[in-house]
Amino acid sequence: DLALESEAATTLTLRLAGAADRAVRGGPRAPEEAAFRRIATAVGKYWVTKRGPAFTAEALECLGGNGYVEESGMPRHYREAPLLSIWEGSGNVNALDVLRALEREPGAAEALFAEL
Repeated sequence: DLALESEAATTLTLRLAGAADRAVRGGPRAPEEAAFRRIATAVGKYWVTKRGPAFTAEALECLGGNGYVEESGMPRHYREAPLLSIWEGSGNVNALDVLRALEREPGAAEALFAEL
């Protein structure tokens, strides 16, 4: 499960980076890429920050007692994981960002659903 989620988050990040690059460089699909980037950034940020604490807890569990001791570094990651959703914007803030994207980018929803 951890490997799958890690790969999904990495793939999403690379896809968003590619969309940002193509939107800036221009081209025939630049408007669609810009609309996708605008809405998918907020959705992706919400997903990654909400899954972070459970992901970290499972990683700590995989290490057993070695993950529990302070010297491993995992307890610090476990304590800090919930802060991601606070520092990077709460779920409500990300939801408002999605609504703003839908309002300002008319093709954002279509671009996101085409990707799914």
